[in-house]
Amino acid sequence: MLWLNTLIILSGLALNGCGFQPLYAPSTQANDKLAQIKIKPIPDRMGQVLHNHLLDILTPYGEPKNPEYILKVTVKEQRTDLAMRKDATAKRAQLQYTANITLTHAISHKLILSDQLYLMSGFSIGSHANFSSIPALVSEEKARLRAMEILAQDIKSLLASYLSLKN
Repeated sequence: MLWLNTLIILSGLALNGCGFQPLYAPSTQANDKLAQIKIKPIPDRMGQVLHNHLLDILTPYGEPKNPEYILKVTVKEQRTDLAMRKDATAKRAQLQYTANITLTHAISHKLILSDQLYLMSGFSIGSHANFSSIPALVSEEKARLRAMEILAQDIKSLLASYLSLKN
């Protein structure tokens, strides 16, 4: 047991010596850089939801007065019905999202980062009982909202890792 504790301590020292920094620590340089990003509005309702999530996690103290970077995100959604019943109606559906991300310098308008993120989400449509369309609509909306929250976290991770490597 003593050798295990020694190994944990030595591995922690080795990580500290190689320049390892936790990505999600509150005082990292990456978080300071993330707070300097102005997020352009994203069209459609789900774009609005994604924009609000990004505002919450990238700039929790409000939008910067003099941003260093400008983030533009476009999101495309594709729905596919899966698991067909005997009457040719779907039991499940899958939502596929493609997010195109561009990060530019605010003053020089030089493109700094351009990337695509992909995300899939699914939901159950349910049976054809009375009022079955309401639960299907609710589960579809919840799947979309969850997907936008996950996509915002993925965008933050991508930006934080890029900005921390850039320095």
